[in-house]
Amino acid sequence: MAIIARAGPGGILAEGAVAKFRKGAKYSLRTSTGEVWSGRFAFIMAPRGYCVTIDALHGALAWLTIEGAGGTFEAQLWFSTYGSPQERATQLETQWAAQMKNILTQ
Repeated sequence: MAIIARAGPGGILAEGAVAKFRKGAKYSLRTSTGEVWSGRFAFIMAPRGYCVTIDALHGALAWLTIEGAGGTFEAQLWFSTYGSPQERATQLETQWAAQMKNILTQ
């Protein structure tokens, strides 16, 4: 769960208050890729993940989860970018695949 909560270059967030994660709550944060996201928490699956809306992406969803047990874990970041151009979806995929690789290989 440290990856989800960790802020800074080694995590998903650069700035933001993870202590306020609760369903329906508004949030605003800066990701470690430099984007500013705001919206609402759609749902939280403590302690394994959360899903947020992203206002800047027409209410798109970002779902981060960690699965696994016994020392083997998998982190997933999934975007549902309905309403955004395909180019933006491709950019998110490329940008976040590289960022997740950097985070998970530290």
